[in-house]
Amino acid sequence: ARPGGYMINWVSNGPARWIILKTDSKRSLLTNVVLILVVVPALFLIFQIRGRDGSGPPEEPPLVISSGTIPRGGSLYKSLLKEGVADLEIQGLIGSLKRHFDPRRSRPGDAYELFKTTSGELVRLKVWEGPIQYYTVEKTTSGYVSDKDAIPLEDVVMGLSGSIENSLWDSMVSRGADSQLFSSVESVFAWQIDFLTEQRKGDRYKVLWKRKVGANGISLEGDILAAAYEGGETGNVVAVRFEGRYYDADGNSMERSFLRGPLDSARVSSFFNKRRYHPILRRYRPHHGTDYAAPRGTGVRSVGDGVVVYSGWKGGYGNVVKIRHTNSSFETLYGHLQYIRKGITAGRRVGAKQIIGAVGSTGLATGPHLHFEVHRNGVPINFLTLKLPPSRKITDPGELARFNKLRDVLLRHLDSVDASAKAPVPIDSGFAAF
Repeated sequence: ARPGGYMINWVSNGPARWIILKTDSKRSLLTNVVLILVVVPALFLIFQIRGRDGSGPPEEPPLVISSGTIPRGGSLYKSLLKEGVADLEIQGLIGSLKRHFDPRRSRPGDAYELFKTTSGELVRLKVWEGPIQYYTVEKTTSGYVSDKDAIPLEDVVMGLSGSIENSLWDSMVSRGADSQLFSSVESVFAWQIDFLTEQRKGDRYKVLWKRKVGANGISLEGDILAAAYEGGETGNVVAVRFEGRYYDADGNSMERSFLRGPLDSARVSSFFNKRRYHPILRRYRPHHGTDYAAPRGTGVRSVGDGVVVYSGWKGGYGNVVKIRHTNSSFETLYGHLQYIRKGITAGRRVGAKQIIGAVGSTGLATGPHLHFEVHRNGVPINFLTLKLPPSRKITDPGELARFNKLRDVLLRHLDSVDASAKAPVPIDSGFAAF
């Protein structure tokens, strides 16, 4: 107390707040007590509503966070049970979550986070679908409220350069590239280069691509922007991304009628030959195809768009798929398959790069390999020497002008990639808009 009134020191989630209740000598002690008992609680509620700085709700009380990942063979439901969440509460959380995400789509390794008060009351659940996308369920007085969100990502342009010692895969991985980036590069050149038969020691390459980086440290490899491969067998092959497609430096599409091979990784064990000694039949006969040796079960892809005209057993070929290709006189045959993929039946339309079966040794085969044939107008031809025109060429003057402008920028940045760098290097960040 002090002359003329009472001074109360009260702390509410922040600095001390001083409340002065004025009195006078005529006011009774009972009146002052009533004022204290009524006014102070009212002011307490007001400050709680307005918050620490008088501009909003109070800060959230301290929370205890526990996290985990969904194990193989597990589920979000089972994981929450192990965390001590009641069955009825789990059903409420999952019911709200289903508005944005089906928990049955959760995969092993997906993360979750539980937010509880220090007394153990559940406040919030956060469920991650991969490293970027996540879903939040808040427990409120009126029930559960869910929402979805994602980690903001920034585009950074990266560059990588190297030379071939054993293979493109070995070279890129030794310089810090991951399998996703390698697959993207292989896919860009798949129509032009057969890395199973045409790469040579000393070949050189450069790659320019987008990397998406998040504040939580996550990084994901994005689109290839430009790439170049210079080889003794392949010559100089350049690819530039323009409006979602890849073109060479002259505006010709990188795509051809066919990919350069039906397998991602293998070696040629037997070439097209009009007189080859058959190891099982023990006599000379024409070998109208190319044999690719690969581990049993390796995926076999269609080299082009088309329609399946035969799918099944075919004597010495074993399990066979035969495809007639769209708008052309070509057919391709894939033999000795371990199995034919479900749904690959006669009349089924397939696309380039689509998996149609797996490498095996059915029929007359000494070991697992793919026997691959190409027929033009019914006549077998050597696929490895086949030259095909581009599927598209940029001819519109306006489109070509835009392409040339972008090409010049991309190739200038591709040329700037440090050939001596042993790891991916960032390129001018202002360039990320491309």
